[in-house]
Amino acid sequence: MRVYLASKNAGKRAEFQALLEGTGIELLEFPGYRDVVEGEADYAENAALKARALREQLLSAGIEAAVLADDSGLEIDA
Repeated sequence: MRVYLASKNAGKRAEFQALLEGTGIELLEFPGYRDVVEGEADYAENAALKARALREQLLSAGIEAAVLADDSGLEIDA
């Protein structure tokens, strides 16, 4: 199975490749991926925003494929 990652971050890509090792899933990068402006209410909504954006970008390029996205952050009580 081929899956595109909605990220330009090489470190994040390496983390996902390690997580998917041995699963038979090939993690791909879409060179034309354009980041989206985040700002949704939580991490899950931001991840969904990124996934939907990459999916639309892939479809515009004539590519129909699964998409994987995440959003993570560091929260500190201040």
